[in-house]
Amino acid sequence: RNELKIPDAVLLTGNVRINHDGAILTCNKAYFFQKENYIKAFGEVHIIQQDTLNMSSKYAEYNGENKQAFATGNVILQSPDMSMATDTLYFDRKSQEAYYKPGGTINNQGNTLHSKSGKYFVNQKKYQFLTAVVVTTPENVIKSNHLDYYTNSGHSYLLGPSTIIGKENKIYTENGFYD
Repeated sequence: RNELKIPDAVLLTGNVRINHDGAILTCNKAYFFQKENYIKAFGEVHIIQQDTLNMSSKYAEYNGENKQAFATGNVILQSPDMSMATDTLYFDRKSQEAYYKPGGTINNQGNTLHSKSGKYFVNQKKYQFLTAVVVTTPENVIKSNHLDYYTNSGHSYLLGPSTIIGKENKIYTENGFYD
């Protein structure tokens, strides 16, 4: 079959495996732009960062110069204590921050968190949710527009107008903590 020719790109097919500074990228097909140190990866894409993160998607781009990754298409980001699903994810390996805007769902310690936008700080194991946040726990539903959530402890900090709705109570706060 004829492959699309892209100037200045090397086509890699099959079981593609690329190592870069503590991360391994695997996929079915990739275009490697050597001059730019840039990769466009297609099909069953995985970016594994040591034992801390595993990101899978249908498509990804990775810039080796500034360590920026972009992934789209059924993106799953996993660490030992959480799993996040979104359609589009940006990951800065230098600052160890991942962020999404089209909406994301996080599962951690029996809690489900959903927001329209959010950021994950890998080193702090902290999520910062900023728009239309809904947290569903076995006991309560929390709604906020700014919630910081720590995956290692399960603690949430509510910053700004927020409600916690339980079976027998409803709490409103503008600066709260939830364990």
